[in-house]
Amino acid sequence: MTLRVATYTRVSTVEQADTNHSLDAQASVLEAHAAAHGWTVTHRFTDPGWSGTTPDRPGLTALLHTIQNKDIDVVLVYRLDRLARKPGLAYKLIEDFTQSGVAFKSVTEQMIDNTTPMGKVAFGVITAFAEWERDTFIARSQSGTHKAIEKGQWPGGITPYGYRVHDKRLTVDEQAAEAVRLIYHLCATEGHSTVTISDRLTALGIPPHYQLDGRGVRGKSTVTHWRPGGVLRILKNPVYKGLPEYGKRNARAGTAGTGIVVGTAPVIVTPEIWERAQLMLSRNRLTALRNARNIYMLKSLIKCGSCGRTYVGSKAAKPRNEYYYGCTGRTVRGGRPESERCASPYVRGHDLDDHIRQGIRRILSNPDEALKAHEGQRPDLLDNQITQAERATQDTTHQRARLLDLYLSGDLDKGVYLERQAAIETRLQGLTLELTTLRDAARQQASAEHRARDVLALSAQLADRLDTLTDQEWQTLAHELVARVTVRPDGSTDVTWAL
Repeated sequence: MTLRVATYTRVSTVEQADTNHSLDAQASVLEAHAAAHGWTVTHRFTDPGWSGTTPDRPGLTALLHTIQNKDIDVVLVYRLDRLARKPGLAYKLIEDFTQSGVAFKSVTEQMIDNTTPMGKVAFGVITAFAEWERDTFIARSQSGTHKAIEKGQWPGGITPYGYRVHDKRLTVDEQAAEAVRLIYHLCATEGHSTVTISDRLTALGIPPHYQLDGRGVRGKSTVTHWRPGGVLRILKNPVYKGLPEYGKRNARAGTAGTGIVVGTAPVIVTPEIWERAQLMLSRNRLTALRNARNIYMLKSLIKCGSCGRTYVGSKAAKPRNEYYYGCTGRTVRGGRPESERCASPYVRGHDLDDHIRQGIRRILSNPDEALKAHEGQRPDLLDNQITQAERATQDTTHQRARLLDLYLSGDLDKGVYLERQAAIETRLQGLTLELTTLRDAARQQASAEHRARDVLALSAQLADRLDTLTDQEWQTLAHELVARVTVRPDGSTDVTWAL
């Protein structure tokens, strides 16, 4: 069977004037080569004056379309750089050819020929080497970036609002930093939503991100007013408490060998204010009305003591004003077999809500006694435990970097490298979990004073008007003072107060 051949020729404008590799010369060589092998040239594609660094070429686009239609068997070029001048692009295109069942051959480069078994082997070696070179470059780049972060340097990218980059380090831009502090104050102290905060900033005429120096984001102009999403990104960014996190995008994408790395930056808001803002964001999200028909006071606060799932509120058919809280595990959803249905009982909504209201009344009527009774629930934190865990994490991170350097320099074979890397990663995971636990305890301990101040403020503000609170206000108050309600298998409840 005669093979159907598509020839591809390309020259840039500079090459047409300065070299002998004209389009006609390339085409003649390709035609002669095809004839010598008994192949039939059925398609001819050319890109005169197009750069080989871009994939967006009319002739190349037409070639790819023809390949998809299964109209050719071989792509023939004079030299590999006629197809693409970037190795990555060339290998990507050839891989696309191969997946479509089309062979590729360079007339002047004998090793680049997968029309024969030996050519396929040779090209496989070239491709493997290119992949190894790419992976090595990425590993070295990541290692260099991690080292820069450990030194407190800014690795690049969009500078967070409130900062500028000076001498490769983040420095505080005081004008924008005041806006950041106002955002955290409105959220953490006054409890405003991101919508309200964005409207407030726009009304005050505070310039949003990049409008300060007239630049756009990734080449696009920016709006001149604040948006809730922009406010939310500022409120959730740990850089403002001095702990910027890098690698989130790679971590979300699941890129191998990448992970979140924590650096250092000048502090704009205290860690206590930052943590309180996270708590307020969570509460605002949980108590948001959106378009709900009914307001359930203990929304998202009730957990099942049997299966661990959340209880949700639902209206009863009769009597009309009755409602219940039921475990979401009672229903058969998501392909859950009947045998896995939770058997936890429903709880009468009025009874449980009234029980919580009585507890809230007791707390707000005598806050000092309530806070004293719950002092034993506050976790004790030993500062040296966190220090030791942080030091061990830093040492292990340095060990990982040194191990990578040994592997890249050729002093360590791949098997030993992967074995030691796995051990280091396991240790890092353990240290990360330990640090997370310790820091969570530290946050709880640090927020104890804030909780006490909040309870006293709530008592002074609401103790005399509890009988006039709306359902939405009771729901907000419950999320302020109740940490969790657990329903036991027998239907009784256990309340954990957030004091």
